[in-house]
Amino acid sequence: MPGAIWALSPIIFNSEHVGLRGIPTPGHAKATQLFAAPFRETAPQSEDIVAVIPREIDFRMLVQSSVFTIHGSQTALEDFGPSDHFLVKFRVPAAAKPVIQKQLSRFGLGGSYLFPDLEHLAKELASLTFETV
Repeated sequence: MPGAIWALSPIIFNSEHVGLRGIPTPGHAKATQLFAAPFRETAPQSEDIVAVIPREIDFRMLVQSSVFTIHGSQTALEDFGPSDHFLVKFRVPAAAKPVIQKQLSRFGLGGSYLFPDLEHLAKELASLTFETV
């Protein structure tokens, strides 16, 4: 099955769609407004989407360089205005996936890098093959 990798420019997105310069934390007024709407009937509803950079509260978030979008709208990012300004889709043919995985692994970007826990480390070690000299 083919795949895709999406790349978002959060600075351009925020600038064009919510009038923010930069990438705020989830505590910013634009983000907290979107967080409140699903939980409080009296909170103002918004169709905005904002890209935020969280405080790293988990090692996995730090390793993955986690960033998020907070949605007040049901509209997909690729359908949100002229998306070619802020969003790029890289299509990955199914046949290319094993090759890309092998290349990433050679650079040290295996599953245990993205998911730094014992389970993923064990799976990665079990899948290694060694050549005899």
